[in-house]
Amino acid sequence: MNSTEIGDPIARHCGEYVVRAGEIELVAGDWRPNRLIILRFPDKAAVRAYLDDPVFHKLSELRQRAIKSQIVMVEGVDD
Repeated sequence: MNSTEIGDPIARHCGEYVVRAGEIELVAGDWRPNRLIILRFPDKAAVRAYLDDPVFHKLSELRQRAIKSQIVMVEGVDD
């Protein structure tokens, strides 16, 4: 599977990267992620559509075999 075959499922569901694996500095607590990616979507419906996308499922299977990861959905600040 390559990017030409799958396109960009994030953009297809009106999502965008806010944070994409910059340096992480722990300032409080004990959570120590190695990598952090934050995506922004216009609403929960778009997030759910992204999570239901068959391409997301294929990529998720690959990700789960390679790394330990968590996905959370958080309501943010309206622009």
